[in-house]
Amino acid sequence: MITLPPLNLTQKELEALHIGLAAIGVSESEDLAGAARALSDKIDAVLPEDVGTPVGKFGFATYPFAEAAQGFRHMPAFRKAIRARQKLRLRLEGDAQSHTVRPLHLDYWGRIWTCVVWDETDEAFATFRMDRVTDLTPLPGLFVDEVGKTLKDFHALQS
Repeated sequence: MITLPPLNLTQKELEALHIGLAAIGVSESEDLAGAARALSDKIDAVLPEDVGTPVGKFGFATYPFAEAAQGFRHMPAFRKAIRARQKLRLRLEGDAQSHTVRPLHLDYWGRIWTCVVWDETDEAFATFRMDRVTDLTPLPGLFVDEVGKTLKDFHALQS
């Protein structure tokens, strides 16, 4: 259990939190969706009535988050693989070939999650949308940093 000190949020910060919870709340990852619903309920319980929110619960917004929700389907496996440094075999929508990758980093771009990987199949860095992953298999064994295949190397190439 984590206890936070009291927070003061601006209306924009509250809106950003609301949108983030909405995106996660419709995901196919039940553990994350359940956590988003529980957090939303906790916020609703302490939110003052004079902050300009609509009458009723803080709840979930109805924004077009289908792509983000689709991207959450494999999010637990990606997060675990990044932390453990575990290779993955994946296939992307429209690509007949599967790829063995080293997942390096996840980014959220306002409705779309992307992942930066070192693609061992193509021997290159790749960035792809998480909602385009159709199949995913964690592979046994872990990877270690190799020169030219790290997130730092990826960022150096982007500069």
